[in-house]
Amino acid sequence: MKGDMKTLHDKMAKDGNEKMKKILFPILSNGQMFWPSGVKCPICGKPMANKKKKEVEQVVLNFGAMQKISGKKNWWSAFCSQKVGGFMSVHTHTHGNVGLPSAEMDVVEHAKFGQADLYFCSTKCLRAFFGAIVDELERRIKKARKNS
Repeated sequence: MKGDMKTLHDKMAKDGNEKMKKILFPILSNGQMFWPSGVKCPICGKPMANKKKKEVEQVVLNFGAMQKISGKKNWWSAFCSQKVGGFMSVHTHTHGNVGLPSAEMDVVEHAKFGQADLYFCSTKCLRAFFGAIVDELERRIKKARKNS
């Protein structure tokens, strides 16, 4: 949700990483496809390229959507298309009316061609990223329940 953004900084500070830059949700919007835009890990700040400007191993979270080619039965008969927009969100959902307010957050919105790549230096940083998403959703759930 625009205007209601949270950062990963507090979570990483608890883990002893005071150098981390603040990261705002959604992390991508308006047709962006790659995050971060620089060569440093968005979680810990470690360079993701060595001194010779050569890339080192990275962990990539990739997601997207493809437009199916009409008349083809196989899922691989598809292509990237400007007609497809990508997103990644998390939210609460109740089956039926149980009186609980919902909470939601966009992690990525409006990814160009429906595709996005999120880069991290390690699985540890990827895990911290997922943890921060869950932490932020829990914060929003508490806020929604308090305001209802």
